[in-house]
Amino acid sequence: MAQPGPAHKIPDTPGWNHYNWPQLFELLETGAITDRNTKGFHRARNLFYVAISRPQKRLAVLATQTMPQTALATAARLFGTNNVHAVTLA
Repeated sequence: MAQPGPAHKIPDTPGWNHYNWPQLFELLETGAITDRNTKGFHRARNLFYVAISRPQKRLAVLATQTMPQTALATAARLFGTNNVHAVTLA
């Protein structure tokens, strides 16, 4: 079995609160983009695209926020139902 790649640190620097990942996934599913959320949607979408388009093997996406059902449906559509797993932390 292949060994996993190097671990990557989740950024904890200022500015990451400008990205609302559950909302991005919900807006991708619903298309309910408004004047109020369009800037944040485009910012998050662009960074998400860069993040998922660079790996050539073993892409893993970890959501550290609670994902509503609509957002989970988007993840299943994007990555395949068999590739989306819930992780419950105690």
